[in-house]
Amino acid sequence: MTASAIDLAARVGSRICHDLVNPLGAVGNGLELLSTAGLEAGPELALVSDSVTRANARIKLLRIAFGQAHAEQRIARAEAQNPLSELFRSGRTQVLLDCPAFVARREMRMALLGLLCLETAIPFGGSIVLWSDGTDWRATARSDEFRIRPETWNVLSDKVPDMSLPPAQIHFAMLRCAAEDAGRSLRHVATDREVELAF
Repeated sequence: MTASAIDLAARVGSRICHDLVNPLGAVGNGLELLSTAGLEAGPELALVSDSVTRANARIKLLRIAFGQAHAEQRIARAEAQNPLSELFRSGRTQVLLDCPAFVARREMRMALLGLLCLETAIPFGGSIVLWSDGTDWRATARSDEFRIRPETWNVLSDKVPDMSLPPAQIHFAMLRCAAEDAGRSLRHVATDREVELAF
């Protein structure tokens, strides 16, 4: 994927996320109006409310991971931490983001793409730590059971990778392209209990 191709893909990702935020916000506002109108809060409304909250968080995360990221842009840690907290507050996977208060948006994009890659490797749950000292990044997943498909992970390291991935795995190709676009070297190591990405 060329630099112009990844930029176009990022523009498409930003546009899709932008267009979905407004209707989801409208649903959330509608739920608040129902609540203030005195409608009894039952399990049905709680389910809809939780689904809207999680969908909003997922879109915010995907907007950072797949959206545009110019070289001079910076992003607050909280802008990524908030959707991560919403998405993983109750589930089999725990996620910790440990980085400076502000980082380059390109680096946060790679960190979240790395998170998506690691998430696919631990379908039965575990822990993921995204760490940076302001220069280097490490994304580490720990679990009792991994599902790693070499043909997918090889996209990150092969000299001439096969980029014809299915949509569910496209974050691997995007991570490689994002790293190349940012001039960063991408490395990954897997053991029986841990998978680590570094850039």
